[in-house]
Amino acid sequence: MLVLASASPRRRQLLGLLGVPFEVHPSHADETLDPALAPAFQAEDLSRRKALEVVRRFPDRTILAADTMVVLGEQVLNKPADPEDAVRMLGLLSGNTHTVVTGVSLATPAGGLHTLHETTRVTFAPLAEADIRAYVATGSPMDKAGSYGIQDDRGALFISRIDGCYYNVVGLPLHRIWREWRGLLALLLVLFGLMGAPAGIRAQDAEFQRANGLMEQRDFAAALPILERLVQRHPGSEPVRERYIQCLVELKRYPEAIRHLEGVMGRSRRDTPTAARLGEIQHMAGDTASARRTWDRALEAAGGDLSAYRILGETQVGRNEHRRALELYLAARRRFGAADLFVMEVAEARIRLGQPAEGLREFIAYAEAHPASANTVLRLLLRYDDGDLFDLAIVELEDRGEGIRGAVPAYRVNRDLLLAFLMEQRYFRRAYQTARGYEAYAADGQHPLYTTGLRLRSQGEYALARDAFAWYHDQPRHLRRPDALIDASRTLLQWADDAEEANTATLDFLAATVAQADTFLAVFERDHTGHTREAEALLLRAGIRLDRMPAWAEPAVRAAIDRLGALPQTDGVQAYKAFLEGRLALWQGDFPQARIAFTRVTRLQRTGDFIEQVRYFLGLTDFHAGDFEFATVQLRALERLNTGFYANDAVRLRRWLTLGTTGGDSTAAGLRTFATATWHASRGDTAAALLAYGRIISAPDALQADALLASMALLRHSDPPRARALYESAAPALASHPLAERLLWEYARLTNDRLIYERLLEQFPHGFYSQRIRESLVGS
Repeated sequence: MLVLASASPRRRQLLGLLGVPFEVHPSHADETLDPALAPAFQAEDLSRRKALEVVRRFPDRTILAADTMVVLGEQVLNKPADPEDAVRMLGLLSGNTHTVVTGVSLATPAGGLHTLHETTRVTFAPLAEADIRAYVATGSPMDKAGSYGIQDDRGALFISRIDGCYYNVVGLPLHRIWREWRGLLALLLVLFGLMGAPAGIRAQDAEFQRANGLMEQRDFAAALPILERLVQRHPGSEPVRERYIQCLVELKRYPEAIRHLEGVMGRSRRDTPTAARLGEIQHMAGDTASARRTWDRALEAAGGDLSAYRILGETQVGRNEHRRALELYLAARRRFGAADLFVMEVAEARIRLGQPAEGLREFIAYAEAHPASANTVLRLLLRYDDGDLFDLAIVELEDRGEGIRGAVPAYRVNRDLLLAFLMEQRYFRRAYQTARGYEAYAADGQHPLYTTGLRLRSQGEYALARDAFAWYHDQPRHLRRPDALIDASRTLLQWADDAEEANTATLDFLAATVAQADTFLAVFERDHTGHTREAEALLLRAGIRLDRMPAWAEPAVRAAIDRLGALPQTDGVQAYKAFLEGRLALWQGDFPQARIAFTRVTRLQRTGDFIEQVRYFLGLTDFHAGDFEFATVQLRALERLNTGFYANDAVRLRRWLTLGTTGGDSTAAGLRTFATATWHASRGDTAAALLAYGRIISAPDALQADALLASMALLRHSDPPRARALYESAAPALASHPLAERLLWEYARLTNDRLIYERLLEQFPHGFYSQRIRESLVGS
């Protein structure tokens, strides 16, 4: 039976219109968006993740998953965080045209995964704020992307025009699903006797299911006799016949398949799909001349049926008959007098035939003339994974762009494609410069330099990403300035973390980078009071002070708590305020108060990355307080989250708890000392932390290696000789410790000595750092 991987009542209603029996099992997949992807690909990626998550739970079912996104310009409007966020979104949509993209994935028990997306343009009439607030007050927008539902009474009244599939906006593009996956869904219908099939077929459902199951297991020899009986009893059943033909093809019994299809063709010469399949099997059998005659006769018999050109063209492409397919598509253009007919197909055929420039021109010209198809064109081109083709596309786009410069749709599509190929080819500086020049011509709601900054950050090009975001800093009235200031800060912090991990960061670099991140947020606080992301900015800046500038933490955090208290007290703002109160109490050593504050956050918010962070700090609070059993319980909530930001920290904390309590004594002196040391380190009290760690290092203890690692990290920038001496004195006793490789790696980073890296590689040739060391040694 089909499984719908969605709790949406709207999708349930729509799927019911197809007449396919289904059950509902919502997906629990990670829904984090990849900012480097275009929205259409994000929707596809999310639907794919949902389908794969559910198919792991129901491996014998067919899974249908979908994700709908509302996109205004380049901004994705997700479900609102609170009523004010819904008001903001609807204000953005008022009087504007936006795009609704639904990605859909179908996963089959045999391991097949089919994905598509559909796009609809929706235009809102200008809305009065009173109307927006009255709609939000109904509560209806709160569970919907973009804060509205086209099927809602009032939401429908806001819409003045729809271009595309209505059902796509509701949440499931029915026509596209049926058109693309009709065969798969028809098979489901036959299996459950819901297609109006003859009574005999319904009576033989068990046989048909058995044959289908055998084919899924690739036991075609066992399935064939069953299908032979069924096709003899019910020669008019297309799904049964198709499974029979497929079984013969898999067994390479081409003559039998050809004879059967020729018999079917004898009853109807205008059956183009059957003729296409017959020619395909003749071609598989090596009789290309017969295949071509079959296809030609089918086209002649079809007369002026445009669908025959499509069916036969796709069939010939599938058999690598690209030249014949190209001639067929061009003939269709002439016959129907439509110069842009089969553009995608003609372009792909030209590229396959070694005419890349001509194919690219077809693709690009079509995308420029039909902006809604630009993402489809990009996806088709990226499939080639051909650097030379992408370089040629860059040249072609740059040449064409010079002739159509300006704020017109064609130019915007041209620049968007150009930026995508520059990023794909890793021409990052050119991408940055192109986006900066393009920014002046972008339409309202489109901010290519900001989007390029997100893509650059995802590629680790932090300096360019920072420069992209910083450009908005100098545009005090720009709508994207607040977002850019926050993202500039996040970029710098990520840069500092990665540089330290890669051993390329000096103390001066780290200090300057973190200070610059703090400055961007200070500008936000000064200039953008009342912005919807103010609470986020306050939380981020307070985190910088606590984690990276502990000497200046307390007054900054108190100021952030006061400002959060002055904002409208939504659940989100209250949660942020309580979280900072908890972190400040933890920093001060008031562990009971910290626990109370963090627990209050968990009551205000239940899911998401933020609550993962809160749970980690709850566990850390109990750890610092010496309540190790409670800390272990808190960490259980994070055990399922193995990809989150705090996942590694949680694993490390769980390791300390496990090592420190292996003897069953939850009051282990070594663990208490270690917990005290980590608290001092988090406050920036290095001397006290090193003193406590030193007591553990000097005595046999389960946490000896962890204490040594923590001490080396504290001394790495401030006193490298002392860090090296600590390692050299303690390492002999830890030579067979599970952390021996990590300790030697940190020592190698401290010395930056090629001989130490070679020693590490010799001792751990297949270790965690071996590949990184090999690449580094080859590079040097």
